[in-house]
Amino acid sequence: RYPWEPIGIVLHTLQGNDANYSGMARWYRNLQLQSGACVPLSQRMNETLEYTMDSLYIRIRQAWKPAPPKVMEQTPENEPEMRIACTFEHVARLMEACKAQGIPKVEFCLVGWNRKGHDGRWPQIFPVEEELGGEEKLRELIKRAEELGYHMVCHTNSTDGYSVAENWSWDLAAKDRTGSPVIDMRGWSGGRMVHLCPQKAWELARRDLPSVAELGFRGIHYIDVMTTVTPQDCWDPKHLVNRRESVEYQKKIMALSRELFGGFSSEG
Repeated sequence: RYPWEPIGIVLHTLQGNDANYSGMARWYRNLQLQSGACVPLSQRMNETLEYTMDSLYIRIRQAWKPAPPKVMEQTPENEPEMRIACTFEHVARLMEACKAQGIPKVEFCLVGWNRKGHDGRWPQIFPVEEELGGEEKLRELIKRAEELGYHMVCHTNSTDGYSVAENWSWDLAAKDRTGSPVIDMRGWSGGRMVHLCPQKAWELARRDLPSVAELGFRGIHYIDVMTTVTPQDCWDPKHLVNRRESVEYQKKIMALSRELFGGFSSEG
């Protein structure tokens, strides 16, 4: 909590068989349910969730540049070569094999289908990576998945980006208290990993995710690491965001994913 927010403390005494950690967990779970903070899956069920509940989940990492990166500050001229592991045609053959083996329900999640592969040029998504077959082959693949009775979703990112992206602007970056961009110096496939301002991430998601959904993806959409990293704050005076507000922007992205694709998922 922040200093300007009211703080209330309630003391609850655990007694008898509940005077242990399991009793504490049961009490807290009931509190979350009664307050509405957690809604049981049975109450949130829709056709997409019902399908996923009964299906086999297969994530396919299609293409990527080296990680850790060989080049930290990448440009279109010096970025490392991308490794192709599984084209859209290869995925189609895998789907056909699953059907031939009698697997009734599968949800395929494509990773690295976007421009320059897995974590290649976030926040740039398009064009669909041509070395995998391009947009036309991807649309054919999604249509074939539907014909086979399978769901197909994809992996996107709303927390970080790389300066090699064609749509990159340093205004997208979260800033620390000194006004400097927040950078993870370990880097990843696209080079130095820059943390996005949560407000800017929401603006990007609102602009780009409808175009991703328009390709035909339906199912439990996957957004990288959102649920396992500390909510990012931003001290840029043009888009000042504290961590509580960061969570609210993330929840908007999650809700948008559910509206567009049928559901949302991430690590954890």
